[in-house]
Amino acid sequence: MNVVALAQEPADCPSGSAWTIDEVPSTSRQDLPVTLPVPPSPLIPPPDVGIRPWLQVVAGFFLMFNAWGTIFSFGVFQTFYTSSGSLEISQSPSAIAWIGSIQTFLLLFVGAMSGILFDKGYFRYMIFFGSSLVVLGLVTLSLATRFYQVLLSQGVCVGFGTGLLLVPSVALPSTWFLKHRGIAVGLVSSGASVAGVVLPITVRALIRTTGFSWAARVSGFVSLVTLTISLLLANQRLPRRTGGSFIEYKALKQPEFALYIFGLFISMFGLYTFYGFVEIWAVNHPAISNTGLEAIYILPILNAASLVGRIGPLYCSDSLGPLNIQTPAMLVSGILCLLWSEVRSAGPFVLVVILYGISSGTVIAMPPVVISSMTNDMTTFGGRMAVFFLTISCSSLAGPPINGAIIQAQYLRYEGCQIFSGAIIILASLFLFAARMTKSKLKLYVKV
Repeated sequence: MNVVALAQEPADCPSGSAWTIDEVPSTSRQDLPVTLPVPPSPLIPPPDVGIRPWLQVVAGFFLMFNAWGTIFSFGVFQTFYTSSGSLEISQSPSAIAWIGSIQTFLLLFVGAMSGILFDKGYFRYMIFFGSSLVVLGLVTLSLATRFYQVLLSQGVCVGFGTGLLLVPSVALPSTWFLKHRGIAVGLVSSGASVAGVVLPITVRALIRTTGFSWAARVSGFVSLVTLTISLLLANQRLPRRTGGSFIEYKALKQPEFALYIFGLFISMFGLYTFYGFVEIWAVNHPAISNTGLEAIYILPILNAASLVGRIGPLYCSDSLGPLNIQTPAMLVSGILCLLWSEVRSAGPFVLVVILYGISSGTVIAMPPVVISSMTNDMTTFGGRMAVFFLTISCSSLAGPPINGAIIQAQYLRYEGCQIFSGAIIILASLFLFAARMTKSKLKLYVKV
């Protein structure tokens, strides 16, 4: 029999202690699944103990601030690029959507390909090179005047860099915590929401006062400072994994994991439609724009509400179970997307924005907690997250252009993409429910 992985946390491990392989009680060894051998290692720091785990939360927060934060604030750039006389680029919403779509795809695809690098202990190299690419991309963006230049700098360079930051941002806190994993991942994930509040206001104000070029340069400087903090604080808990593949495909043999991943894959065709198009929709909708509601505050409101959804529900997931929270949150997101198409005044619109921010924030933040709850050997966590990132990268790439094409086909009307996105998110919630029932063995009132 192979040796079980050190990263597993048997229930009878004394709090505040650490085991070597030989010290794992025999009763625990019998209950744990056989996994790839892990070489002998010095003591592994216990989870949830001391200041080091919380320092990883700080490091992960700033990594998430720069990784997902750039995605959630792209709506500002979308509005700027499509405005008259902004840059010498196409005015087509579908064409502009490709910039954010490629950035999102590379964030997830590179994150998937680099998961094994984290498992093998190369997390510092990932953070260093990822940070360098993000800063380089934002600096070169400040010099861009044409579509292909924006696509290469913001879409490709920044997207590739954030992809290298993605796995460390969620894997560091996930492996340093067991009892408080939900709230730790929630705090890290809140970095994306904070960025979604701060960056749109800052970038828009800088564009108005100093111009687009300096707005991009200041964004690059903010990334440089925050990512340097992450690089200094990051510290890996688990021993380096030997062997293994880039993608932990065999995890898909686990029925609940396969259903869960497929549900998330479907959801990404519509989940980010709200983030990408809500501001430009409000600008072009007379019933909203004539009420005095400033469109510049829509994305900050959305991301501030997302902050609530990332922290509160993930804190509750430690006691209620992550799938018990993410599944209804996905369903509510789909319903709200459908309601968005029926909004005719500012009051209901703001309410939908707030509620969608909370529900979608919960959906977006929960996967690391759910996947870790389905993972017995945490030294394979990076590989399993790679499966998740690779899968949703495909639908994230296709989703925004599909919705942009629907808008164009309807002569710049948004009802079609709103209904499509809402329906696809509701369908995804059914697969999450199936994963939840499979994991709980058809039991309803259990923590899952």
